[in-house]
Amino acid sequence: MNDLYILLLLGCQEALMEYVYRVGGYSNESAQTIMNIFKRHNELIKLIKDKKKRSSANNIDSSIFSLIFLSDIIDFIFSNDESKFEKTMNIYKTNPDFIQFLINIINSRLNNKFNDIQSHSVSDIQQYAIIARSLLFTFFENQDFSKPVIDLTNKMNKNQFF
Repeated sequence: MNDLYILLLLGCQEALMEYVYRVGGYSNESAQTIMNIFKRHNELIKLIKDKKKRSSANNIDSSIFSLIFLSDIIDFIFSNDESKFEKTMNIYKTNPDFIQFLINIINSRLNNKFNDIQSHSVSDIQQYAIIARSLLFTFFENQDFSKPVIDLTNKMNKNQFF
């Protein structure tokens, strides 16, 4: 299959995932549909990565997801609200590949944005703040602060201080 067709299909699948999320909202049906589309999307990504290993293909770490979609779905997935949408949140949370996929896209966007010399829009900064708040809240909510976050006891030479 031609790489350009695969990239076009990946973009269509991403547009469809965003559309289903926007139209279906927080329903279980929309979450299931998004997971089914993502499964096919992931298969295509693996296919193109395999082809990339054999040839010198272009970078496929791009996405057409809107920043508003990314911030909204991350905020929804990691929301601490024990609401009627808990079952839908669990559909997303039980698929770590999907969450990793979203995080990788956000990371790529942040790297590209901060390497860009153009000024950042207020809307973009607000969306990144929503993403940061959701991820940091989840990190701190799941962190056991009775233990150090990073164990440095084996990293230091105790004799260097004496």
